[in-house]
Amino acid sequence: MITQVKEYINKQKLFLEEDKLILAISGGSDSICLMHVLLDLGFRFDLAHCNFKLRAKESDSDEVFVKKLAKKHGLKLHCKSFSTKEYANQN
Repeated sequence: MITQVKEYINKQKLFLEEDKLILAISGGSDSICLMHVLLDLGFRFDLAHCNFKLRAKESDSDEVFVKKLAKKHGLKLHCKSFSTKEYANQN
């Protein structure tokens, strides 16, 4: 699978090996899998996580998980929280 991902990236010219990427990561299995694939392929990237606070404690748990994951792999994490419901009510 790793080889197929690498071939697809190259064929579609998505980005170059020397590019530095920002990977949006939710804490779900799909974004975690992509993170591991990109690590295995040797790409350089930071992580970005948005906590929209729509699922109460679950949203906060996802944020904590992503912070631990970033630390474990030595990745820089850009994290932002939003008061989505409050903003929606005001606007």
